[in-house]
Order: sequence, then C-alpha cells, then structure tokens
Amino acid sequence: MASEPFSEQDLLLAIVLDDEVAATNALLRESIDRLRRMRWLAQDEYVLTALLAAGMERFLKLTLALYRVDVEGAPWPAAELKSYGHRIVDLDLQCRALIRNRLGTVDYGERLAQKVNALDEDWRLDAVLALAHDYASGGRYFNLDYLGTAEGTRRSPRQRWQRLVDEIKTRWLDPKTVLAPEEEPRIGAPGVVSTAGGEVSRSLASSVAAWRDFYLSSWEYGVCGNRAERLGQQIAWPYPDSTAD
Repeated sequence: MASEPFSEQDLLLAIVLDDEVAATNALLRESIDRLRRMRWLAQDEYVLTALLAAGMERFLKLTLALYRVDVEGAPWPAAELKSYGHRIVDLDLQCRALIRNRLGTVDYGERLAQKVNALDEDWRLDAVLALAHDYASGGRYFNLDYLGTAEGTRRSPRQRWQRLVDEIKTRWLDPKTVLAPEEEPRIGAPGVVSTAGGEVSRSLASSVAAWRDFYLSSWEYGVCGNRAERLGQQIAWPYPDSTAD
C-alpha cells in the first residue's frame, strides 16, 4: 500500500523543526566555546548567560516534545511546554527521568546510563543549570530592573558566576602549588600551565559539553524517537579536549 503524499504543511513543519534544531545547536556550541575561553569580570557573563539559558531551554523543550510525539504517540505538547515556562532545572529533571525509563529499550543504554549518572554527580553542572534557570525565569533584565529601583533579592549574573568561580577555586586549589611571580594561583598539580581562571573556564565548559553530549546521544541512540535520531545525527559535534586552547 502506497504511503500518503507528503503535504505542503508537513514539509513546512519539517523545515521549521530543522531550523529550530540548527539554531539551538548553534546556541549551545557558541555557549560552550565562549565558556571555555571565558575571562571573568569582563562583562562577558551577561552574553554567556543569555546564550546558555536560550540554548539549554530550547534543547530540553525539543527533547520533551519529540519524546511525546514520536515515542508516546501524543500530539505536539504545546500546553505542557508552555506550563514549564523557563524553568530549566525542572525541565532537565523531567527529561532525564523520561530518558532513564527508556534506557533498557535501546542499544547503548548502558553507555547512556553512565553519562547520566556522571551528570547527577556534577555539582558544577547543577550550579550552571540553576544559574540559567534563574536568568531565564526572571533575571534577564536584572540591570534594567536595578536601574529602575525594582525590589528583589536576586543576584546579578555576574555575581552568580563569580560565586561559582570562587567555589571552584576553593575546592580545587592545590596548596602545594608553587606560584610563579605576578601570576594568580594555579589549580591542579604543580607545573600546570593554565592559570586558575583558565582552568575554571575549561572545567565549566566540560560540564556543559557533557550535558549536551548526554542529550544528543539520547537522540542519536533512538531514545527520543526516529526524528530525534535523524536530527541528532545531523548536528553531532564532538566537543574538543577541554584542556586544549
């Protein structure tokens, strides 16, 4: 029996979906690249946070929608996506749970389980997700609100990043490291070439890249349905060695 012809509406929807996936992938790639090269307290924190929040939210909503449509056979979940608003942390928890429930049904499920378990133990990633969640949910206009004397206790993106950077330095700083003249303290074993700030940037970029890799792998391995598998293969992009410049 011949399949029904591909309608003009079907073609338009396919183009829109491809465009959205490409845009989301570009946001995440740019976010990771900027984060890896980040130099803190240089006003770049605001641009980075906007890119991260947009890329993460869109990737999660695409994951959830494709799962609902192609795995569960439901209509496009517009109302559900809208109900999440910009709550990135909640979306992430929901998507991880859905993927976990499907790991036994696909090849490489064990590999995906290792990836998601690693994410669960990454406190730096938790902090980045919370930062993006806060920014997307209400902190996007922190500076403008502050200038307008808006009430609130929310920290600015710069303050939140600096707090995270300081925490990483505190946890990682090797007290036995010999400091070179006029250089900031280094992280890791003695003789490491990168400054502390550079190591922090690369460690954060590696956490976000691992997050992207987990979701992209879940697409590629068929966990989220046939369309996600095809789209994931189109945007596959291995993140370079986090220690490389």
